[in-house]
Amino acid sequence: MSTRESIDLLVIGAGCAGLSLATQLAKLERMGSKVPSTILVDRRAEYVDDRTWCFWEPPTSKNQGSNQMWDSWEFSDGNNRVIHCGNSDWAYHYTNALDFYQTCIQSIEQSKSQSLHLNQSVKKIKKTSQGYLVSTTNRTYIAKNIVDTRPWSAAPDRDVLLNQIFYGLVIDTSELNMAVPNRAMLMTDMSVDEYGFKFNYILPLSKNRILIEVTRFTAHDLAPESLAANCYALSRNMTKNKVPCILRVESGNIPMGLGSISKSSQNYVYSGVTAGAARASTGYAFQRIGKWAKHCAVHLVEHGNPCSAPKDPTLIHWMDTVFLQTIKRNPKVAPKLFMSLAENLDASKLVRFLTDKPTYRDLFSVMTALPVKSLLKSAIIDLSRRAQKKYQRVREA
Repeated sequence: MSTRESIDLLVIGAGCAGLSLATQLAKLERMGSKVPSTILVDRRAEYVDDRTWCFWEPPTSKNQGSNQMWDSWEFSDGNNRVIHCGNSDWAYHYTNALDFYQTCIQSIEQSKSQSLHLNQSVKKIKKTSQGYLVSTTNRTYIAKNIVDTRPWSAAPDRDVLLNQIFYGLVIDTSELNMAVPNRAMLMTDMSVDEYGFKFNYILPLSKNRILIEVTRFTAHDLAPESLAANCYALSRNMTKNKVPCILRVESGNIPMGLGSISKSSQNYVYSGVTAGAARASTGYAFQRIGKWAKHCAVHLVEHGNPCSAPKDPTLIHWMDTVFLQTIKRNPKVAPKLFMSLAENLDASKLVRFLTDKPTYRDLFSVMTALPVKSLLKSAIIDLSRRAQKKYQRVREA
């Protein structure tokens, strides 16, 4: 027989978004704030080292729990190569997922107001006069508020411009005698085939460990595992056909240009990558989720209900949309677009754009760095669609 528990907040899904919110609530609690009674539920039975999170911060920053960083990064398309150096302003940081999980879990365990329940899948959610009645594998909750971070829960019929799928291997290089540059190879060997735009992503995580990943931007409904053969071929090429010791595998699908979520309400909000947390044109989400978590935690304490992440500024959203529509319409131009950004922008301007901190001068530089002819048709189509929607709303009014 299932037990029933009444709480202020139920967080469904205890991944990056759910744990980030819990950690911020725990910080406010330690500072003396009265935080809502909170339970996090997740279907996983345990946490493992299953992914990599990266972001740009100054070299001296430790705010995000950085495990490793590089002060230079590389772009290449097979013919040309561009290497950026962040100098003292920027570094590319890497966070180990398991370290992040354990740090967050420790905060939850030390909190008097929060608890984490693993191995629980949500079966049913019903709105009642008392709140949300949520049935899981072995419990029932009555929650005043819900933050739902489950993959695709916010957009089962998602409107996505492109899918960013990836498949990666972390390999032990101690016996391979590999000479790998100590820099982040973010987008290398960019190419295009019948399934879309593809590139390699390589990070030397330590002296004896390296992440080798193949990524694709595609309009096709492809599983990340479709890139497995490419990834193993890349590893064989890098190790000169030696068989590496594979420490772990990571894979995933990041929606790019996800349509707006209209289902959120005052007491039920969606968060995480599939609720639009990832930057549309790049897929970077870790810092954006952290920023939302801080804001949402304060909102819960001050107002008693959660809040969704704010929308991107109109100009940045439009630029990202046009960029992705161009790649979707003509994938062959993708290498040229990314190489144009790498070649024509200095490191600071490019990073500020990618980290949602661009100045208007940066945005102008981005627009002038890109080939106008490739983007013009997509821009005209997008503006036409927006005008049609506005006209339709006026007619309906």
